[in-house]
Amino acid sequence: EYSDLKLSSNTIRKGGEVKASISLKNTGSFDVDEIVQLYITDQEASVRVPLFDLKGIQRVSLKAEETQQVTFSISTEMLQLIDEAGNSKLEKGEFTISVGGSLPTKRSLELGASAFEIATLTFK
Repeated sequence: EYSDLKLSSNTIRKGGEVKASISLKNTGSFDVDEIVQLYITDQEASVRVPLFDLKGIQRVSLKAEETQQVTFSISTEMLQLIDEAGNSKLEKGEFTISVGGSLPTKRSLELGASAFEIATLTFK
C-alpha cells in the first residue's frame, strides 16, 4: 500500500534536485519484494511527449506488515524532453510526479494494482 507522497520542495530550478519520499506498507501476511516506480509527466510540453515517462525504480523487500520509506532524487535533467529534431530541452512548467507499483493509469487499478500517489512539481 502506497501513501503519503511528499516532495522536499514543490518547485525546482535549473541544476537543482528535489527528493520524493513515499511510505510503502506490506499489508499482507507474507514477506514480499515490491518494485517501486517513479513516473514524470510534463503537463506543459511544447512538443509531443510520453504520457508517462519512467524515471526511476527501486526494489524494496518488506516483511509482513512492515512499512518503509522509499526516496527518489529528482534532478532537472530528469525533466528534459527531446524535441522532434532530437535536441534535449528543459522547459519551465508543471510536472506530475507519480509513484507506485505500476503504470499510473485507471486500467492498472482495474487489473488489481495498488493505487499510486501523485504530486505536482513546478520547474521555474
